[in-house]
Amino acid sequence: LNKQSSVPCSLREEPTDEELAASAAEWDKVIQKITKVQPLVNQLKAAHKGQDYSGTHECPACGGVLHISIAGCNGHARGKCDTPDCLRWME
Repeated sequence: LNKQSSVPCSLREEPTDEELAASAAEWDKVIQKITKVQPLVNQLKAAHKGQDYSGTHECPACGGVLHISIAGCNGHARGKCDTPDCLRWME
């Protein structure tokens, strides 16, 4: 829907400033973790270009065990850290 055809709802509540700040802080934490892990992912993609890859590495974000796999057909990576609330992604 565009703004001209939207229907107002009396039950809609905008997030509070505190909720917005908490959400922004959580996203900042995620971005910091991704920034730490991305060089490893880039290195593995370059080393295994065109080949399937699967392995474990020390997680640069937390020191836990990071499971990474890379698809040889398109270079997409997916990963999951064993540490709760660390990283998990799929490209």
